[in-house]
Amino acid sequence: MPIILRRLVIATIEAHGWVMTLAAAVHIGVTWLVLRLLGETALTGEAFGYYYLTTVTTVGYGDLSPEGTAARWFAGLWLMVGGIALFTTVLAKVLGTVSAAWRRRMEGYGDHGQLEGHTVLIGYEPGRTKRLIAELRADDGAAGGTDDAEMVVVSTSEAKLPEDVRLVRTERLADTDALKRAGLESADRIIIYADSDDVTLAACLASAAVNGEAHTVAYFKDGDTAALARHHCPHLETVTSPSEELVVRAARDPGASAVLMALVSATDEAGALYSTKGERVGAPTTAARVTDFLRDKGATLLALQDGGAPALCFGPEQDVAVDTVVFYVARSRVA
Repeated sequence: MPIILRRLVIATIEAHGWVMTLAAAVHIGVTWLVLRLLGETALTGEAFGYYYLTTVTTVGYGDLSPEGTAARWFAGLWLMVGGIALFTTVLAKVLGTVSAAWRRRMEGYGDHGQLEGHTVLIGYEPGRTKRLIAELRADDGAAGGTDDAEMVVVSTSEAKLPEDVRLVRTERLADTDALKRAGLESADRIIIYADSDDVTLAACLASAAVNGEAHTVAYFKDGDTAALARHHCPHLETVTSPSEELVVRAARDPGASAVLMALVSATDEAGALYSTKGERVGAPTTAARVTDFLRDKGATLLALQDGGAPALCFGPEQDVAVDTVVFYVARSRVA
């Protein structure tokens, strides 16, 4: 009997859901009918559901039981054996389904399309991605304690990520279906940092097709490829490596490289570079008044940008409009 029961359980677990539903219906129906024919009216009336569930779940309170000998044998050989087999099978099926869904999610095959206002990182390299996440966490925390904002990493390989960062696995970073699973359509920020410029360019085009409005930043090694990406994706902001400029500046002005690195890192306690709109610093106004506004908050005005290249050198009477981008240096974001 144990061998038969075990084989029955395994066969039912591997079966489709409709087979399990049919088996449960047959078992319940036969149980009610036989008990009814055996005269167990107390068990086949309103209390049948209660009696059936307490029996098959092995709770067995003892307040209801068959009175006749035949009914007792039937309950022992059919109701208990079959009911327990069905119950354990259904439980195993449910736990297996939940476990499989959780495993797929952890392996990067889940769907995070329900997220909103999150950050999507397209591309993965252990050291680089870890640093990106740390910088984003530090900057978001400086922005007002929102360092718990959701993040999703899209990768073509397995990735070791913090527990609160979600993973989406795909064969290609330019796969729009994978980007949709990462919730790209409702993301606030998109960062594309692949292993090669060709892959980055393809990911930029796919990203723009899914969400062309979100603030998107992509890293390129080659300036010409970056210009091509901006031509096809107007909302894209590209970043290229300034390594040659950094070397020359450090050679001409010792210590300049350390200052520049500190400006771009939100994890550096010395301060970092931040930006805001003119309307948040009292615009329309002048550069002198913006300087005073920021100084009162422990920040230093660095540059102003009105659509074109940022102006690093400007007079105190320089106009600052509500849509002017104001760059400043501070220990944390102040405006």
